[in-house]
Amino acid sequence: MEASFYVGSEVGRLRRVMLHRPGKEIERVTIENKEELLFDDLVWSDEAQKEHDAFAELLVENGVEVVYFGELFAQSLKEEDLRRELLSRVLRMDGLDDALLGLLLSWASEATPQEVADLLIAGATKREVMSRFGGVKSLVLESMGDNDFVVKPTPNLYFQRDPAVFFRDGVVVSRMSTGARRKEAIYVGHLLSHHPYFSGITVLHSCDEMEGLDYSVEGGDVLVLSEGVLAVGVSQRTTPAAVDLLGKLISSRMGPVRILAVEIPRARSYMHLDTVFTMVDREVFMIYPGVQSVLKIWAMDYAGGRLESMEEMASLEEALRRSLGLEVLRFVETGGGDPLVAAREQWNDGTNTLAIAPGVVVTYRRNRASNQALREAGIKVFEIRGNELVRGRGGPRCMSMPMLRDGL
Repeated sequence: MEASFYVGSEVGRLRRVMLHRPGKEIERVTIENKEELLFDDLVWSDEAQKEHDAFAELLVENGVEVVYFGELFAQSLKEEDLRRELLSRVLRMDGLDDALLGLLLSWASEATPQEVADLLIAGATKREVMSRFGGVKSLVLESMGDNDFVVKPTPNLYFQRDPAVFFRDGVVVSRMSTGARRKEAIYVGHLLSHHPYFSGITVLHSCDEMEGLDYSVEGGDVLVLSEGVLAVGVSQRTTPAAVDLLGKLISSRMGPVRILAVEIPRARSYMHLDTVFTMVDREVFMIYPGVQSVLKIWAMDYAGGRLESMEEMASLEEALRRSLGLEVLRFVETGGGDPLVAAREQWNDGTNTLAIAPGVVVTYRRNRASNQALREAGIKVFEIRGNELVRGRGGPRCMSMPMLRDGL
């Protein structure tokens, strides 16, 4: 079942991708907890699943192998010891006492791998725990309301881009910025370590390497511009020190790498670098015009686990030209450059394109002006419905974890 993995660009023909079909976990988001779970609105799950299925079908029709996180994750939990080990770790994160922990670990010994995966992803309320497992002498349980979560859900998991990034023939496992998403990287790290599908893959960075440190890096901030150049956002979710650590770890394990550290405003409306900037062809990039004047960019060269040089660039254009050896490059502006339209469509992830081949991208249908601007620039655009999916604040790139691309 072993597969090959290699990602050396943002735009090489996409051959293999991991998705997560949204499930019961997004039904856990309510008006009362949506901010804690990082949602601005409530998602209609049935419609979101239809939209996600259509997205996956489009990828398959264009020659992409789609694998699903949820299926692989359940398969990785076949061994009882692994189920108990992972469950113990994540339940400690939820603040459970020994009584509750013992109850759930005992259940996990007899449960199926799929049942354990469902619990870890969708979570469980006090009412559900009492109904399924019976009572237990637990102060934590006694102090909870019936609808409080004993096991917290992971509704952001359908944004597969963030927990990990495949780069060359290795993978960077993220250290998520917020408590609401920290489990996701742990789940991905477990999957990479224990499923034969990923046998032999090189883990360039694991979330454990930042354990206890005030560092975070998320996949939405990491763009693989070429085999030797990464653009990494310094953002609301990725810290400057994490960018530096990433460069040192990658260069010590894979050889020299240049990182373009791109500082963007630390705001919810920007969130990750790929919400304001994506690559759509070898020399064509999509950018939200409202961010261009406030970007700061540093070119940082790493070799042998050390920072060799660092230079502030005058502009993003200069950084891209010099780092990628481009004589000519073009920017396509979100919203066709109209400030009001761009602001609306950027909020609905008009910039968050997924390239499935050079000059071929997937976008949300609703971002009409941005899609038209792409077509006028010679880019082929496949549109998908995303009226429910976008409520989680993420687009086609956010929802996909490329694992194999053709070289350029």
